[in-house]
Amino acid sequence: MAFQEWVTIRDEVAKKEIYGIVRLYRLEEKGTLESDPGRFLDVTFPTSTLRQLLTSAIRKLTGKEQRGTFAVTGGGGSGKSHILVTLTHLLRRSPEALKWLQVNNIQEADQLPEDALVLPYQLVAEGGPITKLWVPLLDALGRQDLISSIERWPAVKQIRAALGDRPVAILLDEWEDWYSSLTAQERQWNRNFIQNLSEVADQKGSRLVLIVSSLERETSIRFVLTRPDIAIYDLDQDVDKEDIVLHRLFASRRPDDDTIRAYLNVYASNQETFVGTTGGLQKYRDTMVSRYPVHPELLKLAFEAYGRHRHYQHTRGVLAFLADVVMEHKDDRDLLLPCDVNLYSRETQHDLNRLDSALLSKFMEDAERSKGIARSLEVLTSVFLWSLTEARGIEEARALLGAVRPIVTIAELQTALAQCYDKCWHLRKRNGNYIFEPRRKIRVVVDERARRNLQDPEMKDKAKIKFAEVIKGEVLLKTARTTTYQAGVEDIEEVYVCPLDPIPDTSKAKVVISLLNLGDTEILDMLKNVEKANTVAVILPTTGQDLTSEGDFLLRSRRLLECELLKEEIEKDEQKELEDVEKEERGELTKALKAAYGRYMKPLPPKGETHMALPVDLGKESILGLLRREHSPLDVKQACKQEVTAEAAKGMEVGVLLGSFFKYRHLPMLLSRAIFEEKAKELALEGEIVIEDGVTVLGKESPEAIKRLALTDKMRLKDAKYRAVPTPTPTPTPTPTPTPTPTPTPMPVRTEPRPFQAATPAGLRSEVYNKLEEKAKVIQFAVDIKAESLEGVEKLTELLQDLKAKGIKGQIGVNLSAERISLSKANIIELINKLPMPVSETQLPQDTVTLNLEVEIEEH
Repeated sequence: MAFQEWVTIRDEVAKKEIYGIVRLYRLEEKGTLESDPGRFLDVTFPTSTLRQLLTSAIRKLTGKEQRGTFAVTGGGGSGKSHILVTLTHLLRRSPEALKWLQVNNIQEADQLPEDALVLPYQLVAEGGPITKLWVPLLDALGRQDLISSIERWPAVKQIRAALGDRPVAILLDEWEDWYSSLTAQERQWNRNFIQNLSEVADQKGSRLVLIVSSLERETSIRFVLTRPDIAIYDLDQDVDKEDIVLHRLFASRRPDDDTIRAYLNVYASNQETFVGTTGGLQKYRDTMVSRYPVHPELLKLAFEAYGRHRHYQHTRGVLAFLADVVMEHKDDRDLLLPCDVNLYSRETQHDLNRLDSALLSKFMEDAERSKGIARSLEVLTSVFLWSLTEARGIEEARALLGAVRPIVTIAELQTALAQCYDKCWHLRKRNGNYIFEPRRKIRVVVDERARRNLQDPEMKDKAKIKFAEVIKGEVLLKTARTTTYQAGVEDIEEVYVCPLDPIPDTSKAKVVISLLNLGDTEILDMLKNVEKANTVAVILPTTGQDLTSEGDFLLRSRRLLECELLKEEIEKDEQKELEDVEKEERGELTKALKAAYGRYMKPLPPKGETHMALPVDLGKESILGLLRREHSPLDVKQACKQEVTAEAAKGMEVGVLLGSFFKYRHLPMLLSRAIFEEKAKELALEGEIVIEDGVTVLGKESPEAIKRLALTDKMRLKDAKYRAVPTPTPTPTPTPTPTPTPTPTPMPVRTEPRPFQAATPAGLRSEVYNKLEEKAKVIQFAVDIKAESLEGVEKLTELLQDLKAKGIKGQIGVNLSAERISLSKANIIELINKLPMPVSETQLPQDTVTLNLEVEIEEH
């Protein structure tokens, strides 16, 4: 039910004709609010300050109290003039005043003297300032005869003579503006007069009351009124401020108990959120009842916002501010909350512009940015109004309290606040509190510009290029495009990002990092125009995502570009924040990339048209380490021998063999020509092949020559058994006398087990290569493969595929063994190479490959 069913809105509020500034000089002008005691007192709330001041004045006028000087202080619009007009009406004892005193149960009201002379003065009036304050006072007292006898200012004796025994109340308003307008001499004379007047007022037996209003609490009052015991009433600290405003807004009010109960139920059900803001619910209920239909939070923040500006409007400003809210929502709100303030209202904007125009304009910009977020305006309005206060922002609970309703959930508002924080340029957090500030929040500026520019195809392409730069420069090499790997003997040309970079058809090894998830056919299609396809190591993302369309990667890349662009237009005080944002975005992008990669797609025999995915991190050492393992010098050596042997007596030119390594993807990838040359010469030294350079043939009998040899493309490699031996010229020789051939004594051998274990076949191969003696003869082997998941061994046999199809779970194992054999170390390594997969692409800690060998070792 709308709150207007429970209240009577005053006509001045309904007609938007709230009476503005109260003036004492209008007491004598007919038709004004000030001159009509009935109308004026009807909109006057009997505050504790008014009661105390009236009681003290009555006691002084009746001779029951000695102190007679009082000061009323407060900011502009705090009600100082209102109190002076009210006292004037009450002390003059009009029928309307007497009725008001009775209705409001003012103590000692029946002791009001009937003959009191009440003299209110607005010292700065339309007729110009008074230069000699005593002249109008003596004239009003009927003692014009004393004016001519005053040399400079009235003495105490002259003031007492003018007053006689009659009770007199003198009320002075706006004295500071008046005092500052006087000449130096006029200030001195009037100051001395007011001090003498105050002295008389504070004398025992005197029936003079002097009440002065002032904007300042202490300084200027004490300067003129030097009495040590002057009573000062500060209206800015008045505990009845909220009651004054509610009294001005509504002629009558009744609480809607059902509505209040519904809100309290919301607070109770979210007690963990609101316990620090509402306190005890019973006490808060009492406050809500006494303030209905305005929520306590709205009243509190209105006074705190206007309270920051001591010289502007204060209570009067709060009244006008809330009057607009009342009239806008009288038909559609059950209770007025902070979020109900319409910051788009012309009247509200007019008021708030005086408080902080710069902040209001920034709020309007952010409200526009957030208009697509549900409940955004409610939470932003609550935070903005608190940003105008001395508190400088509010905790989340208070922001929610200013917007939550029985029909609006806490979750909705929390979501809205979180989304707005990510969207708004000027909504910040300070010490855990939300607050609007004029200074931009660079992080959000960068994000908004990045998101907007990603809608432009050209800007999106630039983000992709930046993304590739980060991959090549920040994540992998830490160097620019033109540099190469420096560590080890590898000569890897460069890193390329597919599909953004063209892949050069060169003989140097290179790494291609794909942003796309590619299958076997797509990898071959990518390399179709690269003749030297076996120089390319392809690395894919770990998942099926397409990083060229993945929003988060491109968004972060675009943010980095925006940071670079903002450096040209940033304010000096925003520079550090921009640097922090750029550093964080680069770090987050790097982190995301490392999580997204990778899988090295190793080509498999017989033609390199299928691939085995091997896990690899997106980092220099990880990639290099994997390529060294999967394309080891031993692999190059074995492949070199196989290729040469296959050509039989013809052999192969070095250049042709190198071309095969560069082209055919079933062969090991050459990480450098130096590795090839080293292993080719090793084969020659071991007697496996010979090297022909024209008519020169080098084999194992020429170790020094081979070591010094620099292979050229035209040299030819041949299987040693096809080595051309020149036919010698036959010469007669005597028939030798046969001698018995001694039987060679066999070398003693020992047999011993050799276990090897690793997480993958590649790791197992490295173990065997490094630890098994070159001349060891394997007479028995057993390979045992275990994995925690079926995926790890599904390629071994059709049997495992059947098991997987049947849904069997648990540890799966395969044991392959052979006895009564004779295999070399090279044979064993070749067997390991033919294991069809890593145990698991994820390489779970439980995955193992175990090789148990029984070997014979010759003893020397």
